[in-house]
Amino acid sequence: MAVSADKILTSTYDTVFSLLNTYAYSVIDASSNTITLVPWSTGNYWTGAYPHWDIDDKDSYPLGVLHTATSTEGAVTYGADLYETGIEVEVFSTKGQHAALFAEKIMKEMKDNESTLMTAGLKLKKTPTTIPSFTMRDKIRIHSIIIAFRFEVISVR
Repeated sequence: MAVSADKILTSTYDTVFSLLNTYAYSVIDASSNTITLVPWSTGNYWTGAYPHWDIDDKDSYPLGVLHTATSTEGAVTYGADLYETGIEVEVFSTKGQHAALFAEKIMKEMKDNESTLMTAGLKLKKTPTTIPSFTMRDKIRIHSIIIAFRFEVISVR
């Protein structure tokens, strides 16, 4: 699916969602255990919404949320428009190490699949930004990390 100016938000989301759901749904921790995101009723590991199930239950983690893409219009050249689009990926886990492992896996898969992104019209602009966070939900410690990606999109008129 090629990213176009008229569908820049949804096509960016769909492209990244497909990559994450295919390649970034499990990690291996320091004890060689496979940690897998909790799947949704749709069978997907990633979603665009915060969970509708019991978020105060340890069994509801880890989970992955892909936020809606954002966009800005840049310089205009002869016959083409330059856009910048961004998307944030967020992982929630009851262990800080697992959140970090998922962040590393996500960044690796986005880089390893750069040709797929380029085919879709998305050129990674720079190293992604990460923002860790921590909160308590009842007696559950929840670690989260946001990985923010920026892309350049050239739309030919």
